[in-house]
Amino acid sequence: QQSLSNLAASTYHFRLVASNSIQTSYGNDGSFTIDPPPPPTVVTLPASNVTNTSAILIASVNPNGSPAAVYFEWGTTAGYGNITATQFLSAGGSAVILQQALAGLSPATAYHYRVRASGGSGTSAGSDMSFMTPASVVTLPPSNITTNSATLNGTANSRFGDNGLL
Repeated sequence: QQSLSNLAASTYHFRLVASNSIQTSYGNDGSFTIDPPPPPTVVTLPASNVTNTSAILIASVNPNGSPAAVYFEWGTTAGYGNITATQFLSAGGSAVILQQALAGLSPATAYHYRVRASGGSGTSAGSDMSFMTPASVVTLPPSNITTNSATLNGTANSRFGDNGLL
């Protein structure tokens, strides 16, 4: 009996060889296959802490026994156009929750995102998710205050890009 370790994904052939001073005998050829580990299992989760200029993207990633490289794709369309910094997971068999903060977003804008992870025998992409940053609204001090009237002031950046007094 012989134990083997640290074998890579492949098909291996073996046979038993016995010899003495008179002869050598060979057993039948045998083989076994070690399949590559599956690609990571990924789930894009709803974003959190969405403000008018920032958000936190969240995903669940199971590396399925191999190290994994994980990042988020994001942008104002489902074509994304941006990626976050890559996060690296060690080989494990349990799901891990990953978060990635985005800053510098535009107010009142829809954003799409998804998680992608590479490891094992390939790459997996999560489902497309989206969120909307709220409008930027600022209350300003009132003006033209008289005994029976006042002008209320503020600014808003709407989803149409308007910026002005209310």
